[in-house]
Amino acid sequence: MRVTPAVLFIALITSACGSAQPHGAYGNANVAAVRDEIKSTIGHDRAIVSMGKVSGDHAIVYTAPRPGQPVANEETWVRDGNGWKLDHSTAIGSTAPATGG
Repeated sequence: MRVTPAVLFIALITSACGSAQPHGAYGNANVAAVRDEIKSTIGHDRAIVSMGKVSGDHAIVYTAPRPGQPVANEETWVRDGNGWKLDHSTAIGSTAPATGG
């Protein structure tokens, strides 16, 4: 049997569409929605700079401090029945101005 490009393309599209598995208890993640939900939990304490890996119940969030806070963080958030909760935070860098001589 000869496989034509059209058959190969259809097989590729079908397998890609049919193989999506839910990630975690809350299914696939909409990164923008997760960012907004976590941002509303954080409030004005710090700013979200970027998002790392996100699933339906787990998110890595990179935050920058507000003025007066010297350290940026990588935060791990988990989702349970009550929403997103900060699991742990790791300092990843200082934003304090360097002093030179």
